[in-house]
Formats: sequence, structure tokens, C-alpha cells
Amino acid sequence: MSDLAQLLAVTGGPARLVTVTGPPGVGKTRVAIEVGRWAGREHDICPAFVPLAAETEPGEILELLAAAYSIAGIPERPRPEGLRERLRRQPELAILDNLEQLPGAGEVIVELLEDCPDLTCLCTSRTRLDVYGEYEFVVDPLAVDEDDGAPGPAVTLFVERCGAVGRRAVVPRARILALNGLVPHAAADFVAHGIAPILSSLKEIMLWRAEARGLERLLPAFLHVETGLNRLALPQREFASLR
Repeated sequence: MSDLAQLLAVTGGPARLVTVTGPPGVGKTRVAIEVGRWAGREHDICPAFVPLAAETEPGEILELLAAAYSIAGIPERPRPEGLRERLRRQPELAILDNLEQLPGAGEVIVELLEDCPDLTCLCTSRTRLDVYGEYEFVVDPLAVDEDDGAPGPAVTLFVERCGAVGRRAVVPRARILALNGLVPHAAADFVAHGIAPILSSLKEIMLWRAEARGLERLLPAFLHVETGLNRLALPQREFASLR
């Protein structure tokens, strides 16, 4: 976390735009929030956190950021203009979470940074924004195994979490799923450890099929189908009625 915090211009670093990248579920949001908390304590600022997973239009970034700063829009001064006035007063840190589904988000952010010289943006996304001035900070998944075959940090963390909630780490009927995609030629290891992958693209399905043919056996797998319904912010009861 300290390496990321030291990158930010608001803490004295070189970068006004940093994107934390990594596969889904790896902890990008948690890392960004912790850095924001540290920056708030150490540099007397109040970071704004803007969750964007439910948005599909990059123009919503400014509206939601304005709302995070409690800026109201009026006919004489729309919200985005009020936001720019607010961000020009003093150094600020904006945490923009989940940008991967917003094409064009990078251009919106760069334009805002150009208008507000004391603003620093810390973003999270599965991939980099690919805009001028962006620094990328990669968060890698924890390793399952060490080089010598001993349990890696992912297993150690899992066991610790089980102990923290009073559960045994080994549950007889538990199923272990791999959430972060496939590693080529890893099918034998998956089988040996009883792990079934979650496949989220046609490419991954074809790769897993090829692995199964290479081993001349059936290999279990799960499919992740993104319907978009989980982004509607529906109550659980209403969401269930749509299935």
C-alpha cells in the first residue's frame, strides 16, 4: 500500500492519475480505499469515493463525483461546473471505483484533471485507461502454492479467515472455484487440487475444452453469465422474481 500511496501527487508523488488494475475479486477496491484513508489521515484531506459499477455512461462520473462533494446543480451553474469550482480550491483526492465498463472514462477524467490542477484521481479497473499521464499499479492474485509446493499466501489467508469465524478450514463437501480465469496448461493442477474454474468467455471455454481433450477426460467447470441484472440495484426479493 505504501508504494501506491507514494505515487499520488496529493501525497507528494509524481502521479495525478493512478489506475489500480487486476482481475475481478483481487482486492482493487479495498486497496484504493485503504490508501484513501491513509492519505486522509496523513495529509489532512477528505477523499471522495465514487462507486461506478452500476454506471454505463462516462458522463455520469462528473455527476456522481459532484454528489460525493454535496454539490447541488442550479440552472445558472450546472453540477459539473460547480464541481470544477470546488476542486480548484485546494488539493483533493477522488477515488473512482470500477471503470472497466465505461468506455471513454479516461478522456473525461483527463479533461477534469486539466481543469483542476490540484486534483489527484485514484481509479480502479480491470484494465488500464490508456490515457496520457496515467500510472498503472497492478494488484496480482495471491499465490496458491509456493515454489517448493508448500501452501501459498492464498491458502494461508483462507485458513486464517475460516479460523476467525470459527469454521474448520477443510469442509468435506466444499467445492473450490478459481475466480480469476485460466492459466494455460494448468488443468492437471486443477484436477489434483479439486479446483473447478469459472469460465466467463468463449475463449476460456475453448481453452478448457482443449485442456480436457489433452488429458482425455471430462473436466468440471462453471459458467459465469453476465446478464447486467446485478447492476440494477434491485432489492433481493425483486431480483429473485426476475429469474
